[in-house]
Amino acid sequence: MDHFAASGPYSHFEKYEWCNTWWENANDTLLSRVLLIGDSIAVGYHPFVKERLAGQANADLFASSRAVDAPAFKLEIAHMLALNAYRVIHLNNGLHGWHVPVERYRSELAAIVAQIRSAQPHAKLILATITPISGQIAAANSGCNTQTIQDRNRVVTETADQNHFLVNDLYRLMTGRDKVQSEDGVHYLDEGKRIMADQVAALIRDSLASA
Repeated sequence: MDHFAASGPYSHFEKYEWCNTWWENANDTLLSRVLLIGDSIAVGYHPFVKERLAGQANADLFASSRAVDAPAFKLEIAHMLALNAYRVIHLNNGLHGWHVPVERYRSELAAIVAQIRSAQPHAKLILATITPISGQIAAANSGCNTQTIQDRNRVVTETADQNHFLVNDLYRLMTGRDKVQSEDGVHYLDEGKRIMADQVAALIRDSLASA
């Protein structure tokens, strides 16, 4: 794991750092297994994705507050990838780490993609765009704004195109759906989570069918 170690102390911690891991039917060795990697948005839609994939695949989760440049993020991903073989991996990260400029985001995303492909060469990878935010959350966080999200989403799309991955355009899906967004301007009510879960699950099913 030395190649994931920080070159110096990491100083970009948020007030609260968290990590959420979930293995669905962990003792089941017969059903296909898929992995959702993300943040609190993935935590929100994960239960509904599980419902939609019931009987087709077990949907595991690794969600974290880590930014893409945090050494711990890659270490925690390595832990998840070492425990199971996944047929599909759905990656959605970008609503943290506002200190990361877009080109650094590009290089860190590329490193994470390379890590996943090295550890799980047979898994199909889906890259999801970052969901929209409202003005109030942007005003409270330096660097957090719609332009930054759009810039990062362009990187996500370009990275997917270069590697022939599927793109799950959650940004486009959720734009204009203010009525299903929480008051905090970032998260979603259950209706919004279900809308995202429909698209996440559909793309995963398509990937499973073509694997």
